[in-house]
This record gives sequence, structure tokens and C-alpha cells, in this order.
Amino acid sequence: MKHKPSSTNAARLAAVRIQPLTTPAPKARARHLLAQHHYLGDVHAFGEPLGYAITDDHHQWLGVLVFCAAIRRLRAPDPWIGCSEEQPRRRLPLLANNCRFLLLPAKTFPNLASRSLRLCLDRLSNDGQARYQHPVLIVETFVDPEPFCGTADSASGWQELGTTDGFGRVRRDFYVAHPKPKRLFVRELCKNARRHLQADRLQPSLAAVEARTPPRCTQRVTEIRALLEQLVAAPPARVSPCGDDADVGRSTGTELRRVGRTHLAQRCRQSRSGGLSCCGASGVAAAAPAPASARDSGVGDEPAADGTRRHRLADGQSGRVGMENGRHQRLDPSQREDESRVRTPRSLRVLGMLRRFSDSIGMHWRSRQRRPHQKSMTDFLAAMDAEDHRSALCALRSHHPTFQTPS
Repeated sequence: MKHKPSSTNAARLAAVRIQPLTTPAPKARARHLLAQHHYLGDVHAFGEPLGYAITDDHHQWLGVLVFCAAIRRLRAPDPWIGCSEEQPRRRLPLLANNCRFLLLPAKTFPNLASRSLRLCLDRLSNDGQARYQHPVLIVETFVDPEPFCGTADSASGWQELGTTDGFGRVRRDFYVAHPKPKRLFVRELCKNARRHLQADRLQPSLAAVEARTPPRCTQRVTEIRALLEQLVAAPPARVSPCGDDADVGRSTGTELRRVGRTHLAQRCRQSRSGGLSCCGASGVAAAAPAPASARDSGVGDEPAADGTRRHRLADGQSGRVGMENGRHQRLDPSQREDESRVRTPRSLRVLGMLRRFSDSIGMHWRSRQRRPHQKSMTDFLAAMDAEDHRSALCALRSHHPTFQTPS
């Protein structure tokens, strides 16, 4: 026979309220209670935390609930949801983890745990939408099987997926084994939550979550290193502005390496001669004039003989001016290279090579047009983007691309 709560207990359950913790004072009180009464102590809720206070009709605190970001590396939830390997990383904000659940020892009574947990889950998705502009679709929690049985979770509609492997996160992407595996419980907060998460494309109301997630490189380090070696080893493109046949479609890795060595030599000469440098729009520093004594004695450079140094300086200046007028115009205004927000050296190098590879193809495309002198890099990018990148995709699939597009 099913046990029915008494009228007094039923009245106390009906008076239970869930209050969100939005101001510093209630949050500090909740952390103090967790540190004093919870067996795991206080918690630093990472990700997009949501905290709640369990109160009665007299605003007396009965317990605390805290939700944070879901655990990123778990084997059990992914097969249960039915998503791919990359989808959980991009859609992790749509899941939440109940990291702390505390009932004050002196104020608890029967069925308080299941009642308060159900009331909290009824409003959790809407609170996530109001605070972080997206709902919470699924919640998870871990139960230590030694002191707890998970009765409140089972009574609130949670589903057990099994036990964890017994690893705890110590630092970012660093896990340490411990001898206490925990039981994992999950629950859907809205209808067809798993179907939404396993879809190839999220609904428009959820798509902003994936847009805020930064992309991840799926290539191995050895593959990226092999690509860099191929790009650097390839000879630079030689394209005639008059439309003559030439070697096209190759990266300018050799040119990049030459510019880098020239820049390094200039900086070394400046440090020896004490001259200052000024960096132009192209990002290549030009050596400042050395003092008169340094010029007379040849300090900071090789000894000048028969005007060799003057010719070398003139060649360097002409190359720099050519970059400012030609290649710089194609890289900066057209391909917006100076607006790039990439900061890591390796990524900058790869993107620089790919942009110069695109510049070489653009010059070849220009030489194939009827009026090459009237075409620019912007026209090339517009032609490749037309009809859903049809021309660019045909060129990639072809063994001998011609880049013939209407002028």
C-alpha cells in the first residue's frame, strides 16, 4: 500500500518555494551553508551557473541547489543523447549539471528533497533563457553510492545511465583517477530534448549557442606540420600580368620565408647600429637611417664596395613599395588581413600562407579575363562566391582548373 503524507506534512510541502540567487548577499549565504553542511563543501560553479534557495512560506531557508556547466568528457550521456563526437562540445551550454544539493539538517522533513528538486527543474529552463539567452534542455547529476541511494532523483523522474569511470578533473584537460566512481542520472527538461541535440542543425532559437562556441581544429599535429612543410617548400607563383601561361596555384611559402629573413636581418642591423624602426601597414619594418659615424665606418652592415650597398638598399625599398601598392592592396583591403583577430604564431603563419595562395590564384584568374587591367581581387572573390561558391568548388574538384568566369 502506498504511503500517503499526513495533512501537516502535505501543508509543509505545499509551502515550499524556490528562490533564484541573483544578488551577492544570498549567494554568499548559500556558499557559507554549503561549506558548513555539505559533505563536499563549497563549490566554484563554472560555466553558466544557476543557484536557488529552498524556502518556506515564511522565507526561511530549507536548502540550496546549484547548477553549473555539464561535464565535458563523459561516455554514458553521448550514446544516450545519440549525438556525434563534435556535437557535445558545441552544444554543451544546453546541458546543466546539478553540482550541489543541500537540505539543512535541522529543517528537513519527508519528501522535501523530491518536492524541491521537481519545483526547481520546472523553472530551470526558463531561468536559463532569461539569464543566458538560451534554455536548458537536459540536466545531469552524480550520486555517491556510499552515503546516498538516489531516491530523490528517481522519484523526480531522473534516469540512471550507469557509473562513471572514476576520474576527477584537476586542471584543464587533466584528469586523475580516484577510487570512488559515482552513479550518473539524467533528465530531459522539455519534450524531444534529445532529438533537438542530435539534429544536424539546431533550431533557430538554439542556433546562437553553436555560434558562440569557437571552432576546433580537427587535424592532428603531424598533419598540420606536414601541410606547413608542403606550403613552405613550394616555389612562389610566377604570373604574368599579360596573360602568359605560368606556374599557378602554388603557395608563396618561399616568398614568406624570404621576407621573414629580410626582416630579421634588418632588425639585427638596427640593433647593432642603434637605429630605430617604424612598422608600416604591411607589417614589414623598415630600417631607420643610421648615424653619420655608422654610415662612414660601415658599422651595422657589410663593407660597401662600388655602390653595392646602395643598390641593395634601393632593391629593398622598391620591393617594399611594390608590396604596399600591389600585394598589400590585395591582402589588406580585399582579404582584410590586418583585421584578423588570430594571435597565435602558428595560426598566423598558416593563415598568411593561405591568403597568399589565394592571392596567387586571384592573379591567375585576372590574367584569364578579357580586360585584366580592369579586374581586382574584389572581383575575383565576388566571382568565386557567386552561385553558392559554384566556381570555387568546380576549381577545387578539377585536376586542371581554368578559372574561366564571365568578364
